[in-house]
Amino acid sequence: LKKKQGYRPPAEVPVFEDPAWEDERRYQESLKTEAKLLVFGRKAQTGPVRLGRGAFWNPLTTQLYYTDILGKVVHIYDAEKKIDTVVNACGTVGFAVPDEDGKLYVGTNAGIEVVDGLDLTKVDTKKKPGDYWISPYADVEKGKKAKTINCGTVDAKGRIWVTTGETSVQLRQPTGGIFCVHGEQMVFNPLEAGLTHVGGIAFSMDGKTLYAADLSLNSVWAYDHNVSTGVLTKPRVLFKASTQVKGIVSDVCLDSEGKLWVPHLGGGAVVRYDPEDGKVIKIMRVPSLLCDSVAFGGENLEKLYIVTGSETVSMDREYYAGSLFVIDSVGVRGAPIRPFKPKSEGGQPEAAAGATPAPSATAEGKEGPVEPASEPLENKYSGAPDKEEIGS
Repeated sequence: LKKKQGYRPPAEVPVFEDPAWEDERRYQESLKTEAKLLVFGRKAQTGPVRLGRGAFWNPLTTQLYYTDILGKVVHIYDAEKKIDTVVNACGTVGFAVPDEDGKLYVGTNAGIEVVDGLDLTKVDTKKKPGDYWISPYADVEKGKKAKTINCGTVDAKGRIWVTTGETSVQLRQPTGGIFCVHGEQMVFNPLEAGLTHVGGIAFSMDGKTLYAADLSLNSVWAYDHNVSTGVLTKPRVLFKASTQVKGIVSDVCLDSEGKLWVPHLGGGAVVRYDPEDGKVIKIMRVPSLLCDSVAFGGENLEKLYIVTGSETVSMDREYYAGSLFVIDSVGVRGAPIRPFKPKSEGGQPEAAAGATPAPSATAEGKEGPVEPASEPLENKYSGAPDKEEIGS
């Protein structure tokens, strides 16, 4: 009877029968991709990732951290054991970065917090997402209405950089800012007019330029960065997203040659751009429409990890939406990765909940205490290559 009614059992791959669906051709092209499926969203512990952010590789533990802002969880993917562990963040969460002692710091709508009871060197895979506790570390917007931390990264001095704002890409006025946090020191850099929704940030090889992926204008911005004080100046649109690929830019990461890798949300691809002129160098297709976040990883930083989302798409048509993928080699290695340094040099205590922004004198550009750069994590990993080999 089921056969007469046209019933067919669920297939392992999606079957597209609607000739009016415009993205069928894109899907057929994506079948030629070099991306490999690591975590299948439909079978994941907490389901498909809704809105992925903050992909970050830890070579000390061979783990990839990424977050689901709307799902309010942090994913810890162990590349050796091929196990994905989930931690409940108790709120929207935009990034997760490690320190050298095995602690994990996350950015939520309550500020920067630390995951208690979690040792990254020996993650208990039997624990459930709600078995961990989140403790406050720093409130980046004390006294203001809580905003979503959209993304975060770590600079050469071991400082956390975060962006705050609303999650809507249709905003026309800035609602947040870019914060530099290190111990009790904090510098606030307001968003410029037009830059309303930052999906990802990354620093140049010399640390003197901050790149920001802007979803609202579908472009990549650049700031001049004072490495000593953490002050950003000269905001500018570096380039507009290429029309060769559909969708809007949602993140940015750097390779060892100083080029930018930008995922296109809605385009099913990750594009390598030249920051000098915005020209497209390479396009890597992904079998999922919503490419949210990317990061280099692997023993020699030769692999490219891609986090995809599932929000606003039909799961019937996007079979692999909300999954984690990896491309084993893209012809270039990633830029050096550095850990977060919770304490400032000189023995300053860690920042407590409700840390206040730096005085206006700092924001005006006056030089603060100069601290030594944080050593790249690769140089502390026993199996890592030499500095020259990874592009340090």
